[in-house]
Amino acid sequence: MRGVAVLGAAARDVRILGGGSATVFPPHVVSPLDGLTAALPGGVRVTYAVGADPRTTLPPAAGPQWRNLDGATGVTARFLGHGERCWRS
Repeated sequence: MRGVAVLGAAARDVRILGGGSATVFPPHVVSPLDGLTAALPGGVRVTYAVGADPRTTLPPAAGPQWRNLDGATGVTARFLGHGERCWRS
């Protein structure tokens, strides 16, 4: 094997505590990505990509790549509803 592709944010993040009666605090945790990287021989390339984002909310849009129509930094969004319900932010 020359390489392994690991996809998904959940592969990078350590997940513990399933909730309810599964509240167990392990003495040591390892993410799937780190575990695979450590377990595979040194000659095997591990490539990681976030893939689809499983979060239910998105982080705020920020950074120089976000520009308004007038070129200023930021984002302008227009949300239109039906009939009288119309708003802009």
